[in-house]
Amino acid sequence: MLTAFSSSNSVDWVTLGVYDSSTNVNGAIASTVYVGVCTTAHNNDSATAVPPPPPFKYYNTAEYADYNSSFVATTRARVSASVSGTNVVISWTPAGGHLETSPAINGAGVNWQSLGTANPSTNPITSGSQFWRVVTP
Repeated sequence: MLTAFSSSNSVDWVTLGVYDSSTNVNGAIASTVYVGVCTTAHNNDSATAVPPPPPFKYYNTAEYADYNSSFVATTRARVSASVSGTNVVISWTPAGGHLETSPAINGAGVNWQSLGTANPSTNPITSGSQFWRVVTP
């Protein structure tokens, strides 16, 4: 499963698209997938402008502070949740990583907090929305 997100401020993220190879008519994801960061100026200088550029009126530059990626493909994680009394029990495989919770998954209410590395993790049901995610190293 691949999900694309966009943000104009690095805080509020919007889902742009989702590719689920198990349901997509194009089939499985290729054995090699290139993933990266993209940017745009949202305006273009005219190649036929008089006088011709440069100097450019609109251009795009981007600077990524210490951006790197150490992602290594692993077996697809499986997360399961069940209700036990007044608790939600969450477990995941493969083992490792830690569980986080937030009252929202986008917008101003996003506030991911670590719940620790216990697997399974037993968490009280509270009022309002609750979202969980497993973060692996």
